[in-house]
Amino acid sequence: MKNIIKKVTFGLIACVVFSTLFSELGESKSKVPAAEQLTFSEVRTNVKPQTIKNKVKFPKEFKQQTSKLIRISNDTIVVDLYAINFAQGELIYAEFYQPVDNKKKSKKSKKNKDTLLLKIVKASIGNFNLTPAEKTWGYRAFYPIAVTAKTGEHILSIEYLSGKDRHIIEGKFEIAVTDFPVFERYLDVGNFSDTGFHQRPENQKLIASSTAKKKEAFGRKSSNLLDSEFSHPRDVIRITSPFGAKRRYLNFRMVDGKRVVSPGRESIHYGLDFAGPADAPVFAIAAGRVVAAQEMFYEGNMIIIDHGNAVFSVYMHMSELKVKEGNMVNSGETIGLVGSTGLATGPHLHLGLRVNGIFVNPLSFLSLPIR
Repeated sequence: MKNIIKKVTFGLIACVVFSTLFSELGESKSKVPAAEQLTFSEVRTNVKPQTIKNKVKFPKEFKQQTSKLIRISNDTIVVDLYAINFAQGELIYAEFYQPVDNKKKSKKSKKNKDTLLLKIVKASIGNFNLTPAEKTWGYRAFYPIAVTAKTGEHILSIEYLSGKDRHIIEGKFEIAVTDFPVFERYLDVGNFSDTGFHQRPENQKLIASSTAKKKEAFGRKSSNLLDSEFSHPRDVIRITSPFGAKRRYLNFRMVDGKRVVSPGRESIHYGLDFAGPADAPVFAIAAGRVVAAQEMFYEGNMIIIDHGNAVFSVYMHMSELKVKEGNMVNSGETIGLVGSTGLATGPHLHLGLRVNGIFVNPLSFLSLPIR
């Protein structure tokens, strides 16, 4: 009987100990620090891009724009946001790094195990998750502001570790409206305005294969391939259609040998068009890996370059491709020649920049102080 009592007593004690232990573990996991609420403040309005070290291609008449810098900070982290304009269609470049005092402490304490280091756990703006890339000085990330993005107040939320301590910081900033141009005149794009042309079996087959290839290329998940050097895509500047412009295409169908015109569709231009001449060189705007280099239905001869961390540059309508899928390219390297293949009204280069599935102003790379 005594042995039974001892066993029951021991069992009850063990239950209490384990219950307390798991309860404490549960509490420690659920203990998330309250977010520190801050508002971004403007630091500078004329930040120059990084100095170009190598001989990359820039037309003589091209002038790099400056960007605006806003910041939040505390004793453990500094968050810098750069953009040409904090407005629809622009790209935000973000940096996360330790304050100078903490960096000094980290260097002094490297001999000890308890080294003060910054580690980003999660960063987001609204429901959009950023993909910070670790650098020697901290982290960098990109946030694409969609053409149709909600304007007004946005909140950047960052969960991070400073040494062993977990922190959450939130910063408010504003996104403004961009007055994108609207072209009222309907564009006649020849066969591409003919609804029957799209329905031809051979064209349906090319449309399907083009769609599949783009999905596969943009679905690549690779590590950061960007360096801090960027190139203009052309050797001359003549933009014929700006980014974000609303355009209307003429639609018609052939009936008894005659055109029957129907209301044209409205389309947003998710790139920049640089006019010919035909067969002029096209340059990669940044280093990366070619993930598509082939003929597409609408895009003509097209190249997609993966720059890592869901950043892609796109080049369309070329007469000739100078690289193949799988090639690594550097900024300023010739990748093709200007043409008028696909849906095009004349020789030009369509340049696009896609970041985390959203197209933004493709010349942002040339004006942001990316490092």
